[in-house]
Amino acid sequence: MKSIFFLCLVAFTYAVNAQHVLTKAANEPVPGDAYTDIEYDTTVNISRATGTNQTWNFSSCVQTTNNATASFSASTAVPESSLFPGTNLVQSDAAGTYTMYKVTTTPTTQVEMLGFYDIPNASPTTFTNSAILYRWPITSGTTFSDTFSGPIDIGNNTTAPLNGTVITTGSGTGNVILPGGAQINNVLQVKSDFTLKILIAVPPLTFTQTVKETVYQYYHASQKFPLVTQVDNKITIGSILGSTVDVTFVMSVNQKVAVGITEQNFDASFQILPNPARDVIKISFNNTQNEPLSLKLFNALGQEVKQFTFNQGTFVDSLIDIKDLESGWYTVQTKWGNRVANRKLLVY
Repeated sequence: MKSIFFLCLVAFTYAVNAQHVLTKAANEPVPGDAYTDIEYDTTVNISRATGTNQTWNFSSCVQTTNNATASFSASTAVPESSLFPGTNLVQSDAAGTYTMYKVTTTPTTQVEMLGFYDIPNASPTTFTNSAILYRWPITSGTTFSDTFSGPIDIGNNTTAPLNGTVITTGSGTGNVILPGGAQINNVLQVKSDFTLKILIAVPPLTFTQTVKETVYQYYHASQKFPLVTQVDNKITIGSILGSTVDVTFVMSVNQKVAVGITEQNFDASFQILPNPARDVIKISFNNTQNEPLSLKLFNALGQEVKQFTFNQGTFVDSLIDIKDLESGWYTVQTKWGNRVANRKLLVY
């Protein structure tokens, strides 16, 4: 069962003085927001220590080709939200799921999850008792819990009862060492523990699916969304015949951070002009070691839309036609030998 609960800078040390407080104004998603997480892999155990004055070291992690983008819309822009009374914010993801939220200030300033809608299967799962995910403000030592329940669609026009709990804690403060060794100080760790049980009847047997998911998010004052996210997931399916267990771990870095990491490993003379641009961009940089060079353009969904290979030379100065690109943000990724750089490009 996929995770449904995750509200799924660079080569120098940041000195911004974070107050270790997450607030509605600074951290609550609003319509028009979007963020992308880049998945990283590791062969060593990454610390999940809680408490004050911690150092969370992700320097050994290696970037993969996987990424996940989430975007937020007003409920009026998503007709399916009418199936979830009270919805005023909708999150969509590349997996084809709408997650429905109620952002409210009564009885407290909080974000509730009302359920989710499986787009490919046109299947809603509506909580009869919503899950409070965030209650603002959140700081070190903050803790709150909530229960949630409702029928979940398990396919073949069949539903099963779901019951769960969520506990959110401002669990630690300290420093994050990013992949590549860059350090960011004044970071707040927020830990969310989800437990849910689904009772599935397949006569003559009854199965119980238990999901335990712990999400660690690391926040800094420079970013609205987490710098780094760790997700530990354990799914147990049991019956009188025995049980099976599936354990997964995912670690990801906010794309804005990941782009900064790779940029610091590339020649600083790499330029895109103009930016923003409409018809043509000019790519120029010094290829001092006369190494092979390629360039790719990716849209906001991470899809490759253009690819070029340049002749070797000590200086590259080329025009790229972008008249066929739709308006929006793009990533220009250049590979020079074994090094990779990313620049953001706005096409209008």
